Amino acid sequence: MLWDGMQAFKCEAFLIEKELDVYRAHPSLGMSIVEVIAEIAIEMDKKKFKSTVLPLLKSYLDTAITRTSVEFLYLALLLKDRFPSYMSNSVSFIQKDGSCDFTANDFTFLLLIVKKCDSTALAPLLNTLLASSRASGQFSDVYSNVVEKWCTSGDESKVLERIFNTVKLTLSTGDATYKDILAVFSPALLKGIVQVARGKQTPQQRVLHRKIADFCKFTEEVLSAVKDDSELIEVINALDTAESFDSLTGSNLIDHLVGRLSHEGVAKWIQTANKPWSFRHICAAFPHWSNEAKVEALTNLLQRPRAQEVQYAVGNCIDSMFKMKVRAGELVNVSMGEGGEDALKQTAITIFGKDVLKSGLKKMKSCEYAKSALQIFWICLKLWSKMASSDEMSEGYASNAEELFMIAQGDEDSLKVLLDLLLGILSQPMKYHRTVVYYVFVQLLPHFKKQHTMMMNDDELADDEGSEGDSSSDEDEEMEDNDDAPVESESDSDEEEVEPEALSRLESALGKAAVKRKGDA
Repeated sequence: MLWDGMQAFKCEAFLIEKELDVYRAHPSLGMSIVEVIAEIAIEMDKKKFKSTVLPLLKSYLDTAITRTSVEFLYLALLLKDRFPSYMSNSVSFIQKDGSCDFTANDFTFLLLIVKKCDSTALAPLLNTLLASSRASGQFSDVYSNVVEKWCTSGDESKVLERIFNTVKLTLSTGDATYKDILAVFSPALLKGIVQVARGKQTPQQRVLHRKIADFCKFTEEVLSAVKDDSELIEVINALDTAESFDSLTGSNLIDHLVGRLSHEGVAKWIQTANKPWSFRHICAAFPHWSNEAKVEALTNLLQRPRAQEVQYAVGNCIDSMFKMKVRAGELVNVSMGEGGEDALKQTAITIFGKDVLKSGLKKMKSCEYAKSALQIFWICLKLWSKMASSDEMSEGYASNAEELFMIAQGDEDSLKVLLDLLLGILSQPMKYHRTVVYYVFVQLLPHFKKQHTMMMNDDELADDEGSEGDSSSDEDEEMEDNDDAPVESESDSDEEEVEPEALSRLESALGKAAVKRKGDA
């Protein structure tokens, strides 16, 4: 047994010595050779390694930094966890426990070593170096002082491309953290992105635009493992600073990160979401939030000073709480999303008080038709009134809300009054009105009579004769990315269907706001 052990012992040393002979004859094979050496050495007993193999490697390891030896720095990094004390004697930044502690002097030599790497050596060296720096809590230091400096040297037109390629290379291992992303999106990278966004749109710039958007998708994939709200918010705030990051990059990275926040995360983030483009993030993320988070967001917006941006943000958020289902030529249905009614009621309680909501809903109970829809409509009018950017608009919404009380307690003619109110709101240039009004119309269809249809047709004709202009304001177009509420095309539905004949009457009433059916001219 002793003889067998000695033979194996000699065999390992012999193999490593032969590998070194090959390296001396063919240094271009260095990276592959040191990987073989590391595989052999890692399986060895520490005492045997020290007595037979370390003497063969020591001169190479001792000068790995000062002679900027790519291969033997790589070997030291591969062996440091198995033989930490031996590697610490040769490489300055390796500690006796196998961790790393990089100094400014180390960064200088590491940068020189990285610059010497060819295309085959760069990936394994950087992956191993950055993995070691991450484990030692120095990823940001190594990235900024070594990797980024290497990326930003040389041809300036290739800087962004080098950064993107290098980061994808080093962060695709699955071990990346949100702090790594914060290090990557340094002021230098953000400056480069801004320059591309503002630069003349040459073919080369357009290619860079696509690469920036693609890199943002990669970043989102890396961050998919991040669940902690505080970490997501730190990334959001770091990227979305002086300008809208999504607009600059042509991506939806921030929108999607905001959409992943929990109720508690939304409550924290929205307190400081006061940049002009923050409203876009809120509107884009709103459909993806829990109902509790939606209440939090609406309440925060409704308590802000009046402004057009706030008005459209609140209006579009409420609009997204409705679901529109369309089966071409057969049905149109608009309904509240799951939990949407409770979310609106909870928001109203927070803003107006429980007694105001309870009193208002009680007055609506006497209505003989579409009672639930009119209650929701009343809440929407109250919220619209609260966030309207002008006194005139606010008073108009409030007046409509009061008129609903009289309609609810009225006779048969009250339906005509209600239709007139709905058509009046629909004629206003606010796109966020449409889905709410559409929702009420759909609930009223079973109660329509010929006189109501004639009334709606007369109003439509009068509207067509009076104006051919665009019905939406510039600000509303700017705030709203998706036209109206979410529209789903379905072959089957558990919702109550609207028959084609009734649908035709509805489309006639809605005019240009109506959902078009296949086959329509």
